[in-house]
Amino acid sequence: MLVGGTGVGLVAPDLNLLLSELAPDGRHGRVISGLVTAVFFGQFLSPPALRRLVRRTDLAAAFTWTRGAPAAGAVRPWPVSPPA
Repeated sequence: MLVGGTGVGLVAPDLNLLLSELAPDGRHGRVISGLVTAVFFGQFLSPPALRRLVRRTDLAAAFTWTRGAPAAGAVRPWPVSPPA
């Protein structure tokens, strides 16, 4: 929790600033509220989404798997096609 909280604490202000700079005039509130909604929606959906993994393994293994997946993605990012 300490590592995750520190990471979110360092990223959230920068992400808020970036999104508010990219948002068109008059849309700042909607863009920032969308970010907050996405964060809380992810926190709400994570327990049901990981329920099967926790049942098949145990809680410690589920934490290990969910820690390893983003790390693997950071090492080898998914190929993304450029926007058309």
